[in-house]
Amino acid sequence: MEFIQREVYFLLKDHLNNPEISLILGPRQAGKTTLMEKLAQELKDIIQLAYFRTTLQ
Repeated sequence: MEFIQREVYFLLKDHLNNPEISLILGPRQAGKTTLMEKLAQELKDIIQLAYFRTTLQ
């Protein structure tokens, strides 16, 4: 299934830089878990890139 990037995805991604807790609420099957899985995968990719950049230098 294809992930549809909605505005809330970008808002939440930008909010991750803030030292606050984010709460995601919504009806069943609205995509809350899918949103979190997509963000987790993206963060995992960023951390791996940062790791490889520091080890290559």
